[in-house]
Amino acid sequence: MGTGEHGRPSRYRLAIIGLGSIGRRHARAIRASRRAQLVAVTTLDPIDHDECLGSEVDTFCSPTDMLERCRPDGVIVSTPTAAHAEPVIAALQAGAHALVEKPIAARIGDAHRMQTAARAARRHLIVGHQRRHHPCVAKARDIVQSAAFGALLTVCGQWNVRKDEGYFLPDYRRRAAASPILTNLVHDIDSLRFICGDVVSVCAETTSRVMSCEKDDAAAILLRFQCGALGTFALSDCTHSPWGWESSSGENSIVPRSGENSCRFMGTNQALDFPNLRLWSSDGATLDWRQPLTSTELPTPTIDPYQAQIEHFIDVMSGIAEPYSDPTDATETLKVIIAVRDAARLGRRVVIGD
Repeated sequence: MGTGEHGRPSRYRLAIIGLGSIGRRHARAIRASRRAQLVAVTTLDPIDHDECLGSEVDTFCSPTDMLERCRPDGVIVSTPTAAHAEPVIAALQAGAHALVEKPIAARIGDAHRMQTAARAARRHLIVGHQRRHHPCVAKARDIVQSAAFGALLTVCGQWNVRKDEGYFLPDYRRRAAASPILTNLVHDIDSLRFICGDVVSVCAETTSRVMSCEKDDAAAILLRFQCGALGTFALSDCTHSPWGWESSSGENSIVPRSGENSCRFMGTNQALDFPNLRLWSSDGATLDWRQPLTSTELPTPTIDPYQAQIEHFIDVMSGIAEPYSDPTDATETLKVIIAVRDAARLGRRVVIGD
């Protein structure tokens, strides 16, 4: 492959390890980029070369074989969460930069091993918290942390969907590691940490009353943020509702867009509906419940976050950008998720880091 300005590749050669639904989204994003080329995928399942791959992509069963024969510039790891560490470490040791799907790992120890491998290899490891690329997320952070908003006191969020029956056919999606806490809540916790700041403690309750298997059906969570704000979050992958990130934002094409907001931030001066930003405020001389509130719509551009993430990955590899979500930051999000699980199991408040 030729080189461009400053000796950088004119197109970065990328590979994907794990070709499930998210792996295919990455593949489509790579094919849409003028700066990247998908050269290989690794999957244990037989596949046809469909439109997300193209006709010039090599297919391997073994990540080791792929890394030795293709020598990609960057590797995207989108295997099940519990199987993130080994292919990430192998890719880094082979000289490739790596983008690993969220959460960074199922265990803190695996997250630390990956971070150590990235430092030793002097390669970048970024974590696929793709929501950070949405303009509405950055805008919400600016509003909530502004002086005009006042002190953030309460946060109320939810992610409630009903996944289709086919989603749960693979056995691993009925196991504890496939709980919506680890699989889905991690997105919302990462967004809340980005907007509001770190979480310092959690309380939680879970239930498995619907599917009667290892994974949780639903969770109710209480969060305390370092800034002093309190938050609640309701979560389920077995409820039929319009209140969840995908329904709100339209990010996932298989989920019809409802336009209903799934989170609210309440400050001493203003309040904000999210992710379709609606800012509530009052023009009164005194701010109390006697004053009428008016809302202002704050439109933000709609983007494909996976496309933006691929372009960001290339910027990081080329040395012109720092990762939006690095292993240290992503591990802090993982700590909150593990604390939620532990709080439900132990029946008590869990302090992050204890």
